[in-house]
Amino acid sequence: MGSIMWRLALIVLLALLILFAGPAVKDRCARLLENPNIALANFIAGLLLIYVEFCFPGSVVPASIGGAMILLSLAGFMEQPWSGSALILIAFAVLLLFVEARYNTYGMIGVSAALLLIWGVHSAVPGLRLGLVATLLIPWAAITIVLLRFAWLARQNKMVSFYSCR
Repeated sequence: MGSIMWRLALIVLLALLILFAGPAVKDRCARLLENPNIALANFIAGLLLIYVEFCFPGSVVPASIGGAMILLSLAGFMEQPWSGSALILIAFAVLLLFVEARYNTYGMIGVSAALLLIWGVHSAVPGLRLGLVATLLIPWAAITIVLLRFAWLARQNKMVSFYSCR
């Protein structure tokens, strides 16, 4: 119950700051968030903050800030034209990330997934710089594969105690 109250208080505080900001500040923030490079950086940083919340449950701030960053980046991405074929590439790359985490392929599928993800994200939204896309997505893909692999191994090697078998 306490963590919900902290999250609500943080959301109310951010909403009040935006509400009482002047129109010039709002316009500058809107233009800044509509930049696809900044929106991508916000999205990846928000995902990493949510990963921190999964690793250390109960902390309030990372998930709240990460969720807000993801929502802001999605709002920025909505202003951009999207390519349908690039979205299919991104979906296939995420599927390959899950396959790499599930089966031990010594990184071959993971590298393919990272390359497809870079190609898909770069071609999905015009105006994204390739160097920034690669710099953000390669570490994110590696972290995602490692965390998914740990989760899969933890689920596979789940301990069953003697008392739960009765």
